[in-house]
Parts: sequence; C-alpha cells; structure tokens
Amino acid sequence: MAKGKVGFLRSRFRDPEVRDHIYRVVSIALIVIAVGACAILVAAFMMQLDVLMVAFSGVLSVSVAFYLFVRLWPRKVPEENPNTKPNMLAKPKPLSPEEYRRQRAKAQQLIRDKAAPALAKAIRGFLQQDEMHQKGAWREKRK
Repeated sequence: MAKGKVGFLRSRFRDPEVRDHIYRVVSIALIVIAVGACAILVAAFMMQLDVLMVAFSGVLSVSVAFYLFVRLWPRKVPEENPNTKPNMLAKPKPLSPEEYRRQRAKAQQLIRDKAAPALAKAIRGFLQQDEMHQKGAWREKRK
C-alpha cells in the first residue's frame, strides 16, 4: 500500500506545475514561520512571558497563518471545453467559382461608383492647390 502512495507522489512531482505549486507553498510557509517566530520571540522578551506561553502562541500563530495561506491560495479556474465555446473567428467557407466572380464584380462596381469619383475629386483638389501656389509664387516674383 505504501509503495502505491510513493508512486503516486512521484508521478505528481513529475508535473512541473504541481512541483512549482508545492515549492511555493513550502517556501512561503517557511517565511511565515520565520517571521512569526521572530515576532513571538521579540514579544515574549518584551512582555517577559513564560516559555510554554511563547511556544503555544508561536505554534498557534503559524498554524493560523498557514491555514489562511492555503485557503486563500488562488485556484486554477477550470477551462471550458473548446468544442462548446462559440468560435469567434470561424474560418469562412471557401467560395464557389461563380460566387467568387459575383463578389469580384460587385467589388469592382463599388470601386467604380464610389472610390473612383472621390479619388478624382481629391486629385483635382491637389492640382488646383498646386496651380494656386504657382500663381502666388509667380506674383511674388513679379513684385
């Protein structure tokens, strides 16, 4: 029976996430114990308490700190099954050749109807601006 438990622990320690979690718990618990012991010893020296009282209060404070640490440790939120989530970026179905031609013709018509007149208007504006600038420069040279 003991061999099965050891094998289970070894298999759990192989997982780096579990190992990291255990190391964190142990290291923080040791820090809490060291800080608690220092605080208790200083308080005991200042209050001139008995050794039994100091030991009992130290053990109690460390156990409460460790209990709160374990209870407040963030737990991993279980991930949802990717098959149940709605796929936000679903790939569109490939278009048939007829649909592709229809979409392309529609895009060309939109360019011809909307983009081409706006582009022509912008080019005319640039040409007029350049013409005005040249007339102004010619007037300045004349003066």
